[in-house]
Amino acid sequence: MPMVETPALPREVGSKLARVRWRLRGVALALAGERTVLALGAACVLSFLLDKGLEPELGELAVMRTLTLFLFGSAVAAGAVFGVLALRRHLNDDAVAVLVEREFPELEDGLVSSVQLARDLERGGLGHTSPALIRSTIARTAQKARDLDFDRVIDASPLLLPSFLTLLAVVSGALFASQPPTQQFAQAWFERCVLGRDVRYPKTVELLVVVPGEIKGEAAVARGDDVTVEITITRGAWKVDRPLVKTYALRKDEASGLLELADKEPERTRPAQVGAASAGHYRKIY
Repeated sequence: MPMVETPALPREVGSKLARVRWRLRGVALALAGERTVLALGAACVLSFLLDKGLEPELGELAVMRTLTLFLFGSAVAAGAVFGVLALRRHLNDDAVAVLVEREFPELEDGLVSSVQLARDLERGGLGHTSPALIRSTIARTAQKARDLDFDRVIDASPLLLPSFLTLLAVVSGALFASQPPTQQFAQAWFERCVLGRDVRYPKTVELLVVVPGEIKGEAAVARGDDVTVEITITRGAWKVDRPLVKTYALRKDEASGLLELADKEPERTRPAQVGAASAGHYRKIY
């Protein structure tokens, strides 16, 4: 008994449908990835604002670190859900053919019919329909679809806004973490909320340091006399508990006669407070 030939869609039509199917799924996965990045960015910003605003003590850092890890986990879980939904999107040849038919009405529903008829032929469910008639219908549809660009059904416009926001978030985060004025804040947040270390955020203050008798940066002091240094916090006094002064020793270079830093650890002392704490006035005597 002769073998019945099992016709299917022409290779060209099947390849174009498969390409559209994978690209549609790629757009959905890209959208899921961008949403994941935005969710992680939002988690970082929320954690930073909460930690910077509250600035809990060491004993409370564990709570903030747990909250940060929970926010990160929630963002990753949301991204996983987005990815699973993108992968589970129902995209077979029938669904893609319907999208193509909407874009190209001149096909007159022939593409959807051809996909279904070709599948029936492969399964052997011909019924009383003439196989020659089915092959003729598929061939006519393939001829109409030969010069049509099926990729026109791929709508990438939903990626525009998320792509812009993702790029903005990545660039802003990179600048915040790399620029000297804000790098210390990013590093302090990472050490506090991710590593759980007792690190303080830097405080921006302005200091006025005066040595009585100093003229144009120089002061003449007799050997054996005390040197008094007046320190006044002119801006941000409320941010300072008490300043820490590091005093570096100098030594004279025998060759050049110039003073240079000595190879020893600096002296760390707290200057004495003068007047009320709100005045922000301190004095250090050497």
